[in-house]
Amino acid sequence: MSSCILLLDETFDLLLERVLRPLSHLDESIKQLQDELQRNNGRIKPIFEINGLHYAVINRDNLYFAMIMQTNNHVSPLSVLNYLEDLYQLIKKFIGMSLNKLNVRDNFHLIFELIDESSDYGIIQVTNYNIIHDFIKVEVIKSVETETLPASSSKAGEPEDQDETYINSHILRTITSAVSWRPKGINYGKNEFFLDVVEKLEFVMDLDQGIVRDNAINGTVFCRCYLSGMPQLSIGFNKLIQKNVHFMKRLKFHECVDLDTLLSDDYPIVRFIPPDGEFELCSYRLNRPMHDDPVIKLESATTTFKPRKDPLKQDRVLLRASISTHFKSQDSTKDLCINIPVKHVIENWNVDLEQTPLFKSDIGEAFFNLTEGSLVWKIPHLKGGHGDKTYELKCKFEIWDEEIHRRQIEELHNSMDPPPLRSGPKLEKLWKDIHEKSASQAKSNVQEKRQPCLVAMEFEIPYYAVSGLKVEYLKIEEPQLSYQSFPWVRYKTLNDREYTYQVSI
Repeated sequence: MSSCILLLDETFDLLLERVLRPLSHLDESIKQLQDELQRNNGRIKPIFEINGLHYAVINRDNLYFAMIMQTNNHVSPLSVLNYLEDLYQLIKKFIGMSLNKLNVRDNFHLIFELIDESSDYGIIQVTNYNIIHDFIKVEVIKSVETETLPASSSKAGEPEDQDETYINSHILRTITSAVSWRPKGINYGKNEFFLDVVEKLEFVMDLDQGIVRDNAINGTVFCRCYLSGMPQLSIGFNKLIQKNVHFMKRLKFHECVDLDTLLSDDYPIVRFIPPDGEFELCSYRLNRPMHDDPVIKLESATTTFKPRKDPLKQDRVLLRASISTHFKSQDSTKDLCINIPVKHVIENWNVDLEQTPLFKSDIGEAFFNLTEGSLVWKIPHLKGGHGDKTYELKCKFEIWDEEIHRRQIEELHNSMDPPPLRSGPKLEKLWKDIHEKSASQAKSNVQEKRQPCLVAMEFEIPYYAVSGLKVEYLKIEEPQLSYQSFPWVRYKTLNDREYTYQVSI
């Protein structure tokens, strides 16, 4: 299948190579790959051919995983890319952190072992972490500077030594069994199974025109299995039991699920023998009706000019933003954060940053992010509802007035009193230092008081699944051991990468 596997860093320098089959002119082949990456600045096709050789490349953690194949090998391109992805995930799980060229170089012996165990003479064998980790005895060298990720094979509070996790780790485990994803001989003192239904909301709306561009749910059912022996699990989801065809067509299951019985049963139940440790049971993507309200709705975001009432004071511009909730009233959000860009407001309205902006909110707190040029509205907890109550944020900016500023300087110059001490940051100077270049570009363009911007939201709603998916029951059986088990089910809804409103303020 494969003649050689390569790892390259972000500058396309070779970190390591593993020759799996004899390949003539290997150095020239590697140089061809590096030249192709350099010529396209790393943006190349995942599969391409140069001088009779096929190359497969993926980019992960700013590293390039590449495979060189001869053209006489009849190999599916998708299987090659899938193996490279599995190899990356396998290395990442073993090292326990995001990959970089330092920890790759430190652990090259481990990576060579993983390549040799996961393939034989270039033919894929096994990439399942739960199976392969018992055959790898190379010690992992972890870099102190790199942020460590949570290990996928151990629970919080358990010993780091993975050998202590299993009492019967000496029993031979083979990948040729019918249940290749779960080794035999697993034993736990306390048998627990955790199931998390996590749904991420995608939502994009043009608030000015009232048009919803995207409204979807990306759901995943994550599991953590700490059960002894070979348990058989049965899970009943309400949407499967109700035979919701729209939902069933969008489900993607783990290989452990018995799809034949799921599709043939009159009472559809998800039956499977779970892998050990963490795994993804299923995933789905549901398109919500466009007229359905989002769970956190931006009702309005406007700027209003407030003329001065006192000739000795400055004009003002008032920014208002209001939100409402549209989910069950017994639930509440956690750590809601709303980011409102105001950079163009400050530049176009010629805001006087010598006067500190004033904030007032019905709930939570707001502050000015000088670096990003935005207002950040943070709400620790927000109760659910059905749009019957709105929460408002007000922000008042003073508009620069040359005449008033000149008059204040003259009064200070002629006054016998010492000038007032000014405390706090000098926002106008900091703003100029950070945004001077962009401000000069803005002045060269046609000035408009209102420009479109994206208001982004981040939130989490514990114990709530927006799609209505529920686990009706969860049954754990182990005929040989007959132990007591403890199943746990949890729901959570949070924002996806895109949860934004386009508004003109």
